[in-house]
Amino acid sequence: MESERSIRDCIASILSAGSEHATEVIVVDASRDATAALVRLHFPDVTLISMPSGTLTPRLWSEGFARSSGSAVAFTTGHCIVPAGWLGDLQGALALAAVGAGGPILLERDSSLLDAAIYFLRYSAFMPDGSTDSRSVTDIAGDNCMYVRAELAPCLSPTDAFWEVDVNRRLTREGKVLTMVPSAAVSFGRSFPFAVISRHRFEHGIHSGRWRSTEDQVSPWRIVTVAPVVPFVLLLRIIRRVRRAGGDISLVVRCSPLILWLAMCWAAGEARGAWRAVDARRN
Repeated sequence: MESERSIRDCIASILSAGSEHATEVIVVDASRDATAALVRLHFPDVTLISMPSGTLTPRLWSEGFARSSGSAVAFTTGHCIVPAGWLGDLQGALALAAVGAGGPILLERDSSLLDAAIYFLRYSAFMPDGSTDSRSVTDIAGDNCMYVRAELAPCLSPTDAFWEVDVNRRLTREGKVLTMVPSAAVSFGRSFPFAVISRHRFEHGIHSGRWRSTEDQVSPWRIVTVAPVVPFVLLLRIIRRVRRAGGDISLVVRCSPLILWLAMCWAAGEARGAWRAVDARRN
């Protein structure tokens, strides 16, 4: 979505990574920019599915999953570049009994401060930590993952969005194995325009607030009450993660106003989602 600056490099990297495998590439797009036109022009053999502008990424992922046919399905976004061995490394983890496998996410060197803010807010939990051995984890990023189709399918109805946090919680609660594969690191950069990512953070927050108040049984009043401090808590969490990973703290400081703004959008969305859940129970 809104990935005209990076979609060509993204698809080229996926095709290269899949050159030794029987690979089906599906692009599901809901952009307002030239992303779809670039896919049609430069990659005519790639399956392109268009959805209404503004459709959120989790819904795009679920549509791509529904249209795919492989026994293993990988996910990413048009803002990510994958390494040459990406598919093979993730498939190797699935061959060792994992139902899902993911890799770290790196920030591209030429990224803007907005790109960096998006990266730290969304992916600081998936920064490389220097390890080289695969390990079991409780969460993997939807932007860099692969699942066994037969294991993921029961988690998604035809109309569900693929919210990876919800899916990963369900799979781990069922005793299924998720694996982090350090060698399957993708790079992220040249991402969303400011207005687009602000709206996305708000709408993703709505889903989180609704889910937490219904599935996790968190009090909606608690979600609403703590919303004003959530951005600062998230910023402190990011700083701790970046320091632990040996990352660039000065970059976090420079983009901290943007991080706080996007986190405010998220927190406001959570409060709205929790309140909607209350209204739904009343009705």
